[in-house]
Amino acid sequence: MNEFQTGKRLSDNRDFVMGIAILWIMFYHLPDHNSLPVLGFLQDTGYGGVDLFILLSGFGCWFSLNRDGDILRFFGKRLKRLLPAYLPFILIWMLIRFVTYQLYMTEIFGNLTMTGWWNGAGNQFNWYVDAIVFFYLLAPYICLLLKRSKKPLLCAFLLIIFSFAVSIAFMHGLLLIAMSRLSLFVLGAFLGRLTEELNSPSGQLPDSENGKSLRRFLSGPLFPAVLNLAALSGFALLYYFLRLQDRFDKWHYGLWWYPFFLIAPGLSADLAYLSEKALQSRFFSLFARLFAALGRSSFEIFLIHLFLFETAAAYRNSLPFDGPLFFAALFLLALAAGYFYHRLVSFAVSRFFPAVK
Repeated sequence: MNEFQTGKRLSDNRDFVMGIAILWIMFYHLPDHNSLPVLGFLQDTGYGGVDLFILLSGFGCWFSLNRDGDILRFFGKRLKRLLPAYLPFILIWMLIRFVTYQLYMTEIFGNLTMTGWWNGAGNQFNWYVDAIVFFYLLAPYICLLLKRSKKPLLCAFLLIIFSFAVSIAFMHGLLLIAMSRLSLFVLGAFLGRLTEELNSPSGQLPDSENGKSLRRFLSGPLFPAVLNLAALSGFALLYYFLRLQDRFDKWHYGLWWYPFFLIAPGLSADLAYLSEKALQSRFFSLFARLFAALGRSSFEIFLIHLFLFETAAAYRNSLPFDGPLFFAALFLLALAAGYFYHRLVSFAVSRFFPAVK
């Protein structure tokens, strides 16, 4: 049986990819812009780490939902991952916000329920948390359509086209930052289906999909080459869009975000391959395990680093120290604090909420 190596590799090295993604996001959020051409471009596009997360979220949702089909268990696992870290953090964040700014009741409930960003409430922590919860709510329907379809390729194609079409309705608005990524979430779920089917004992797609030819394509070297070609095309588009002078066009039409539909699959596959090779090396395996540990702590690191970076930027003029060394130290502090917060949350959940697995 020919295995779908790209999907299997992505499944085995998912934590490593998320570790790289959170570092990329943190690099993007640094207040100081890097003037070196390559590093500057990497920093300018660091928000793309979110696209890696969304692709992998769709990928993971497929396996979670398809394992036993229990939707309540699926939502229980998602809530168990998000709420124990999010709720204590957001309560502290809102308390600080209440002391330093004015905070309305609608804004408090918007943050607590992770819906405030969608309805335009002010003083919301960040859009990503609200967006990923919305995608989780859609996941059972997306995965059910992909699972029951006798033509999964056609079904996935239509779902992706529909997702793109829906996002057009959100152009010129703040919600486009999330809706432009819905297609990537669908693609991740479809890659999950391909991975499970092609690496199962039967290893077969429906006959109507010309399964043998498709399996050879997905299992051979041509598929990774196509992903890399798409990623390079996406980066070329992104480089061109970033050079446009009109910031409003880039925001209103999603020119910052849509190219990552081409970039994220190939980049994720390449990072997974890098992790696989690094783990085979006695020296580089240490770094691979470190990045994987950061990936497992990525949600907590995401919360902590945004708070620290935004606070430092807000009070930058009144700080007695500034510059690259200060923000490098803040970067490391955010990583360490996020990692230990994850360990603390994991311990508390395993101790007090062991039932949901």
